[in-house]
Amino acid sequence: MYALLHQYLITHKQLDLPGIGFLQIVDIPARYTIAEKKLYSPYSTIRCKPERMQVNSELYTLLSIQLSTSDIMAKQQFDNFMDNLLNNLTEHKQVVWKGIGLFIKDDLNVIRFTRQ
Repeated sequence: MYALLHQYLITHKQLDLPGIGFLQIVDIPARYTIAEKKLYSPYSTIRCKPERMQVNSELYTLLSIQLSTSDIMAKQQFDNFMDNLLNNLTEHKQVVWKGIGLFIKDDLNVIRFTRQ
């Protein structure tokens, strides 16, 4: 499921993770610093916002195709994945999503994101 959601995030530049937040790929433009006399190339980064967006139906369609199942079953598998992810955060206080970043649940039960 991680690989499929990673593919969706890269393709659509956004992904809602219910109970965690809204992941978004943001393009950072090139910049020049006069003091350092350096030109920095543009790059993309992943940001996580705590606000909740509605999961796009396109996600369930992609999952159903990739998993060779119905949209309803794909939604159920996604919901199970999210439940497991949230349970792992509760038990272990952190979850590493390779290629995306690190989710950490602090002592106040706030989920924080650090990109890789």
